[in-house]
Amino acid sequence: MKKSKEIRIPSDVVTFVFAFCGAGYRFPYDIPEIHNFFYKMYLNFNFLGIFDDFIFDESCMYKRCEVVYDALDTLQLSYLIYPVGVDLRFFEVSKALAECDPYKLFNEDEVCAIKEITKFFKWNFE
Repeated sequence: MKKSKEIRIPSDVVTFVFAFCGAGYRFPYDIPEIHNFFYKMYLNFNFLGIFDDFIFDESCMYKRCEVVYDALDTLQLSYLIYPVGVDLRFFEVSKALAECDPYKLFNEDEVCAIKEITKFFKWNFE
């Protein structure tokens, strides 16, 4: 019997971009910029359809997406990413998030694509 995959939700893409950054990775607590980053990826990096369920509200000051918002909210509430620093201006990726298995939700091509997106994310938020 073939092993079935777990059910994937759109915010899992965002979750694994952060997970692939690695435990202890810090990035700016800049919500509009995070949304704008995923908007750029949605426009330029959707060849596998991993961003098909992302809908961006372009009437806001920044390209806001409910999927990105939900991922950030859920990850913070579950303490998988958390604010750090004296002024709490950075998020940090937890060890638990970094150790999540992407192959329960994504195939090999999708994992490779998300890892490439993670490289752009890290470059964008250096």
